[in-house]
Amino acid sequence: MSQGKEDYSDEKVYDDDLNQMSKNANDGGGFRDDIQAHETITALRPVFLDDTENQWKYCDANDVDRLQFDGFALEQGSADTAMPVQLSGIVRGLSSLDGGKKYYVQDDGTIGTTPGTYKIIVGRAISATELLIIKELPTEIYASDTLRHSNDTEKSTSSNSYAKIKEILCNKKLDSVRIKFYGYRAGAYVTYAKIYKNGSAIGIEQTLGAGATFSEDLGSFATGDLIQIYALSQGGTAYVSNFRIYYDEKIIPSYNFTNQDP
Repeated sequence: MSQGKEDYSDEKVYDDDLNQMSKNANDGGGFRDDIQAHETITALRPVFLDDTENQWKYCDANDVDRLQFDGFALEQGSADTAMPVQLSGIVRGLSSLDGGKKYYVQDDGTIGTTPGTYKIIVGRAISATELLIIKELPTEIYASDTLRHSNDTEKSTSSNSYAKIKEILCNKKLDSVRIKFYGYRAGAYVTYAKIYKNGSAIGIEQTLGAGATFSEDLGSFATGDLIQIYALSQGGTAYVSNFRIYYDEKIIPSYNFTNQDP
């Protein structure tokens, strides 16, 4: 990463522009001037770094291949030419901003106070010409077969009422997840297991036999929730292991609407 200096006084033609550009970037602490643009990009347009091509591209809230945001182009960029980009802090030189409002990428790649097709926030206006960069993509977590967390240690209980034997602390909001566990019984007596949340049953009562993996799609869970397995045995022992959570994430469309009553 290159850090812009704040004094270009030796530059006879562009010193004022370069001084302001570097001051903008240094105020925010994030600046790159060593990566090429993939295409012609207008100054002060939101851009992202394409990891595959290692080039800057403009953002577009209506193009699933351009839903990322990394910073603002500080001057116009041309294809295959290095372009300075501010990655954090306060971007200056914008116009007609509404102070205090959040700004989002639009479907034409500009910025505005309402989201485009997909909600991509770029910052909050702190004046008519200044915007504090904010990076935040709203996502939805949904059940899938992608393993995200495991608690595999085998635990058992001989309790004749439901007792907690496995537990996972949830550290993020989960809209829907796939929960799996392996269970079996020792002895001829009927044993059961069930998924709980914060001490309350939410899953289907599963009958444990010689050994099987059980799977359920459940939601939602908030940060701080406890995802648990409870089990009981009516004379033998219930065993549970391989307690696992599966999910994927996707960016949420904005779904904007306009009333058009006659």
